[in-house]
Amino acid sequence: MNPLNLNKSAGLNKSHKINAFTLQEMLVVLVISAIIASIGFMTLRIVNLQFDRINNLRTEKNRILLLKREINVSFQSTDSVVWDSDLRKLSAYNNGEIMKFWEFKTTAINKIDDTIPLPIKTIYPYSEGKDIINGNIDALWLEFGLSKSTIPIFISKRRPVIDRSDFKWD
Repeated sequence: MNPLNLNKSAGLNKSHKINAFTLQEMLVVLVISAIIASIGFMTLRIVNLQFDRINNLRTEKNRILLLKREINVSFQSTDSVVWDSDLRKLSAYNNGEIMKFWEFKTTAINKIDDTIPLPIKTIYPYSEGKDIINGNIDALWLEFGLSKSTIPIFISKRRPVIDRSDFKWD
């Protein structure tokens, strides 16, 4: 063994080809991977925006349903409900004392203790089936202008059933 000639004994002087990628091939793969990743992030952003829109619409519809339920309970449980068109105010009274009120602004509804951000499109108060401007009402039609849609609700006071057993047919 020749101590000065270490390359021969280690086998380093043989030339053999190592299988590997070139720098250009690695850069092409990196660019393609970056393009695919950016498309994935853009798609994720679009999905998140759609989810936010759906969630906001669901939140607004839930607010409308809660408002409808609250006004309906007031219609059924109070002596009278009064509409003031000048103030765009709906008030519920028991024994002449105001129990609740709602002020309908164009972008929100103000209550005694809360403000509900809902855009009001139209309000139609009714008394005994006729449109009224001011006074006691027994029904209310509201239209909310949400993004790209209008949601109507109708609230009315239930009338007691009258015994008509003395009614005679002609």
